[in-house]
Amino acid sequence: MRSSHAILLLQDHIAEKGCSNISGGKSHGDISTKDTLTSTEKDDILLMASTLYTMAFNQGHDCMDSLRRLMNIVCERLYIMGMEIPSEVFFRHPVVQILLLSME
Repeated sequence: MRSSHAILLLQDHIAEKGCSNISGGKSHGDISTKDTLTSTEKDDILLMASTLYTMAFNQGHDCMDSLRRLMNIVCERLYIMGMEIPSEVFFRHPVVQILLLSME
């Protein structure tokens, strides 16, 4: 039981660190900042964070606030990139699809 709780906390921590990097926040020890990440790296981090938060949520960890915050980050990023929200293209975006899995 202890190891599963530790895994949930680790998933949450990694996802939180990724979101912090994307949204411009810095936590102690960050080597990457919002200005140094490429668009592809940001997409990869958002995909990883959405996967980790969704896994933690499905395993019983209360991270709905984090999932909502991540959806806000993704929506803002996609809007800035010129994507209409909501739209068919928006709902096909991999990160949006994963986040919607946690809201079913």
